[in-house]
Amino acid sequence: MWTVQALSLVAQPLATNTGVTLALQPGGIVWCGGGWQNNAGGTFLNSGVVYIQGDIRNDDAGQFFVSAPVPGTLILNGGVQTLSGLHPIRTDTVRLVGGGPKVLATPLYVDELMDLGAKELRTQTTFAAARNEDPAAITRTSGFVSSEQGGYLERATDRVADYLFPVGGHTPLRYRPVYITPNAATPHRWAVRLANTDPNNENLPRSRRHPDICEINPLYYHYVDRLAGQGGADITCVYDPSDPVKGPIAQWAVPPTQWVPTGAVIGTYPDSWRVPNVTQFSAPYWAFSERNIAASLTASADTIAPQANATFTAGVIPTSPGLSYTWQPGDGSVLLSLLLGNF
Repeated sequence: MWTVQALSLVAQPLATNTGVTLALQPGGIVWCGGGWQNNAGGTFLNSGVVYIQGDIRNDDAGQFFVSAPVPGTLILNGGVQTLSGLHPIRTDTVRLVGGGPKVLATPLYVDELMDLGAKELRTQTTFAAARNEDPAAITRTSGFVSSEQGGYLERATDRVADYLFPVGGHTPLRYRPVYITPNAATPHRWAVRLANTDPNNENLPRSRRHPDICEINPLYYHYVDRLAGQGGADITCVYDPSDPVKGPIAQWAVPPTQWVPTGAVIGTYPDSWRVPNVTQFSAPYWAFSERNIAASLTASADTIAPQANATFTAGVIPTSPGLSYTWQPGDGSVLLSLLLGNF
């Protein structure tokens, strides 16, 4: 075993571990100015800080950075960096810095802290798993996690708290996070992806919808699934005010193989909707919708004398937050315009 105390290593463009056990003690630093290849039999007990500027490939079943007595940190500080290999890559803490996105071609397990900073983590068709149940185990400034179909961001939970899933997309650029609030303080694992595409493109046709829904968001939808555990949770999805469809969340249901309304209410976060106590994840697809509404207008009297007052009452079914009511008598004037929160 090689033990590194407080040493700074400057590697060649590619550092290769052909099967040696390495140990980095607390306070130790390893700087790899290129990529890192970890072959079968390679073991790295990291209790210090490892900087890698190039790609990482792990072909050892030990998941590369195995658990050490003191948690260590992996800092990805290059441009576009790809993490690949025959086996997953794991680390206690990972920090994303440098000049480009970090791309996964193998799963990434993070046991302590996932610090996205201002970078994009692209899981592609695999996943990144935050295994620390602390709600603060993922941090960011403007960074986010993007995924293609089959990929996702995974989080472990064990308490009744809001867990942020900072998901987004890169083409086009979108950030549409999700918050999951478990209803019980028991172990669960959840998976979330922003599907940054028209649902039609992933066999979730927007035209198949319940009669109470008139439109489904054509730009994106969310995949939110419960991977382990039995309890329900509140699901909160955040939209952007510029989105063309941003009404209450609908869920894809099988049967009847269509988008159906949910009991969504206005969320506690700005520009969000929350679906309380979700327990059914057989079809874990969620999208903002616009509901069909029936408007009504009633008057305080059918007939009134000249100069007399009358009261008009407007309403819609179902109740719809944020509707604007404007009264136009027909002579070109506008007598009343109100934006009311709920009816």
